[in-house]
Amino acid sequence: MTRREGRGYTGAGRGVGGWNTKPRLVKPAREAPVTFPQPEHLDARKQGRVGIEDLYEGQQLQGVITDCWLYHGIQVDFGAAYDGLVPMTEDEWMEEGVQGALMPGQEIVARIYKLRQPGLFRWPVQLELLMPQAVAARLTPPEEYMPPINHAWASDQGWQIEDICQAAGRPFHAAEYYLNTDDEQSMEDMQLAYGFDDPEESRLPLTQELQDKLDERAVMQTQNAVSSMF
Repeated sequence: MTRREGRGYTGAGRGVGGWNTKPRLVKPAREAPVTFPQPEHLDARKQGRVGIEDLYEGQQLQGVITDCWLYHGIQVDFGAAYDGLVPMTEDEWMEEGVQGALMPGQEIVARIYKLRQPGLFRWPVQLELLMPQAVAARLTPPEEYMPPINHAWASDQGWQIEDICQAAGRPFHAAEYYLNTDDEQSMEDMQLAYGFDDPEESRLPLTQELQDKLDERAVMQTQNAVSSMF
C-alpha cells in the first residue's frame, strides 16, 4: 500500500505525481461489523416500554429515528416494545433531500398503519410517515408495502408453508423454474441412455418423444414460496 507525500514534486523513491513507490508496512484495516435490523427491545418491561398489545392502528405518535436501512426504510423508536418501520424503497432514498431529512437522532411524527404478528413478521409495527410532510408526500403509499416474513421463525415453530400463508393472508403458488438446456447435448445424452454407444454414428433427429422428455427435464418445481413471500 502506498500513500502520497507532498504535492507537485517528486523525490527519491517517488514516482509520477508524487506517489511513494516504496512498500510500507501499514496496520491492517479492521473489518466493520455486520449489523442486522433488530426492532425488538428484549428488556422492554424493565425499560417501561409499551407492549404491542396496547397499541392500535391509526394511533398517532412521535418518535426518534434510530436506524436507516437502505432496503427496508427508517426504524423509529416511539417507546414501545418494538420499533416501528416507515417503509422506503432504494429509489426513494436516492431522491434529493430525503436522506438529509431522515437521519438517526431526528424526531418524526407517524401513524401506526398496520400491526402484525411479532416473530412471523420482521417488522410487526408498520408506520405511515406524517412529518416531515414534504418527505411523507414523496413516499410510496403504505398499502403497497409487502412486509418480509421471517421464515426461520416460522420453521422453528414447526409451521408448514400452508400455515405461513394462512397467518400472513397470502396465497401460495408453487414456482416453476425453467432451465436453459443445450438441446443437442441433451439429445445425445438421451440417445446414449437408450443404448446407443456412439451418438456420432447413431445421431437421430429430435423426435417429438425426445422433445417431450427434454421439456420434462427442463422444468423443476419447487415448494418454496413465491418471491413475494420474502
